[in-house]
Amino acid sequence: MTDVGQLAGKRDRVLNEKELGQLWKSIFIEPDIKLMSEYVRKMFVLCTVFGCRMSEARLSEWNEWDRENWIWTVPKEHSKTDVEIIRPVPEILRQWITDVYEETKQSGYVLGSLRIRESVSKIGGKIGKRLGHEKPWSLHDLRRTLSTHLTDLGVEFHVVEQLLGHALPGVAGVYNRSKFLAKKSEALELWMTFLNGIAGAENKLTILKQKAG
Repeated sequence: MTDVGQLAGKRDRVLNEKELGQLWKSIFIEPDIKLMSEYVRKMFVLCTVFGCRMSEARLSEWNEWDRENWIWTVPKEHSKTDVEIIRPVPEILRQWITDVYEETKQSGYVLGSLRIRESVSKIGGKIGKRLGHEKPWSLHDLRRTLSTHLTDLGVEFHVVEQLLGHALPGVAGVYNRSKFLAKKSEALELWMTFLNGIAGAENKLTILKQKAG
């Protein structure tokens, strides 16, 4: 049931700020229902926020999500590295997760159903074209996009690698078993602020916070 083992060529595509802001606006800030189905939109939100693999989102079940402590634990059987991946859920995303849970909880799957890999593997290229992006990109390129921009924002290498679910290299990978939860939480909060900023949502968020206060 995993997507491990699929062929992958060497790629270097990273969405720039304009492209990423346009994507985030259309999937989260002001969802464009004509651009993609709800299943696809949920997939894109998870892949954009967490930099997760397509398989991690596609196979994700609600029993992986701790909605009290706001932790998403990808089990090792869904992980390409055969190690569980623990990711904090950023605050801005929590209401969205709560809404999705009410919508899809009966299925047991976060995305509402379990679809075969082949039916979702080429989604990224289609959405990029629909958004008018000149260079093609895939869902997997969202991982490289998160890694690149978070690094440029000053997040430490080992924290980014942990978010992506990569094994730490060398001795650190053998002896350091820390999950870096606090650091990962800080990184994802920064990432959400960045995404909302480049999507033009900063002013809206400020107004909403003022009303809530």
